[in-house]
Amino acid sequence: MVFCLLDRVVYYERKEFEDNMAFLLVTLLCLSARGDTDTAVKAPLTSQSGTVSVRQLFLEDLTLLMEPMAALYDVPSPARFQRQLEEIQEAQVEGTDE
Repeated sequence: MVFCLLDRVVYYERKEFEDNMAFLLVTLLCLSARGDTDTAVKAPLTSQSGTVSVRQLFLEDLTLLMEPMAALYDVPSPARFQRQLEEIQEAQVEGTDE
């Protein structure tokens, strides 16, 4: 088995790394697609931000985007939203009393 973890892959989309990264990824993808070998190829690619050229090499159903999942946690619960709204209103009332 060949296992190659590429972390922060968006970093390698820079102009100075672009050709070498493309060569590496195409080589790994070709190895995994070959039917004449028993070697398994696993190449998880991670990135905190979205990629452009790397993403084009993969079918959409072979990618897992975490960005939409992170957005779910940015929304406050209704109770938290209500509490924050009340705190803002109280601060405004206190500011007008002075």
